[in-house]
Amino acid sequence: MNENSEVVDTGRTDEFGFPVYDSDVVVAPQLLRQRGEDPATDGGFPSGHTNALHLAALAYAYAVPERFQEMVTRAFEASHDRIVSGMHSALDVIGGRVMATALAAATLADPKNAALKAAARKQAAEYFQAKTGTTADTLFAYAHSAGTDTDPYADREANARLVEPKLTYVLTRRGRSTDLTVPKGAEVLLETRLPYLDAAQRREVLRTTALPSGYVLLDGWEQWGRLNLFAAADAYGAFAADVEVTMDASLGGFHTADTWRNDICGPGGLVKRGSGTLTLAGANEYTGGTTVEAGVLAAGSKEAFGRGDVRVKGGTLRTGDHTVRVRGGYAQAGVLDVTLDRGTDAALVVDGRAVLERGSSLVVRFDVEQPPRDGSTVAVIGARSLQGRFSEVTVAVEGWTAEQVFTARGVSV
Repeated sequence: MNENSEVVDTGRTDEFGFPVYDSDVVVAPQLLRQRGEDPATDGGFPSGHTNALHLAALAYAYAVPERFQEMVTRAFEASHDRIVSGMHSALDVIGGRVMATALAAATLADPKNAALKAAARKQAAEYFQAKTGTTADTLFAYAHSAGTDTDPYADREANARLVEPKLTYVLTRRGRSTDLTVPKGAEVLLETRLPYLDAAQRREVLRTTALPSGYVLLDGWEQWGRLNLFAAADAYGAFAADVEVTMDASLGGFHTADTWRNDICGPGGLVKRGSGTLTLAGANEYTGGTTVEAGVLAAGSKEAFGRGDVRVKGGTLRTGDHTVRVRGGYAQAGVLDVTLDRGTDAALVVDGRAVLERGSSLVVRFDVEQPPRDGSTVAVIGARSLQGRFSEVTVAVEGWTAEQVFTARGVSV
């Protein structure tokens, strides 16, 4: 702005992308972006504002885990402003985040705060359910019902893209990767987000979603800097051994239904127990197999069940409205719940042998706005070979029935 109060745009931008204006105005040096000559002693490390932002975000994430990733994202975004404003270096901001993570875990893990943190979670849940007319089972869906026009954090993938580069900023990685020893007490940070896992399982979630080793500062003595809480909110990144998950739907919230969105690898497998519903939404590569003993295990992606065998001993395996691939054998004694379309692919494609045991059943769903033609045949299971038949077939649409049609390599209805 010049002496006539006119804004004079030069058409240039600075290194941060902000417009550069022509001005004779003299700004007090204290208000300018700081350029320290001796960053080791300038008092900028760690960033106090960043520490406060992440402390607040993790406290809110504990009390309102339905918005866990959104809270974490906002902390990263606001902390970055300390760099843009010229008040801190990237290293300062990383240091503030690391310190806040450790302090938040220490505070939440302190036995003296056990009653307080439980009360905070209870009060927050009751407040938001009352304000939104929801229940423990429907609050999460409501919290993610708005679009980006009203909720700037509604796009999970955009949130992930915002967070990822800010985990390391300018730090370079050197040396071989070593496994993380999860800092003592860190698992408490996921206590309300993954309540159906025990403490050891939550520690494994943190380990398998952590940043690789080799980053200066992030490794540290206790390695708090390697924790990636955004990724950890989506549960396991790998199954190092078989993982047994029991979800009691009567407890509500995430016990009733949850989704694991990470791409899970590793030699272990998954055993699903309990009455709740777990959805696997990643492009999974784990090789230890998948077993359903109770409740519902749903496929949120084509490769949800990894590369091993799938066994439905009890409960329900749900495929959704897309083809799901089983890269091993398939054995079913429980329920297969499929949503059919009018395409040529089967709802469940099995690379190996499919066995339908006595007592197994099929539930068929379809879009009532685009139902299959009366008398048409729609593929349900395609396999290298098929043995057995369903004991019962139910169409979950009133007025419709279905009959099994068998071939040597599959079953249709």
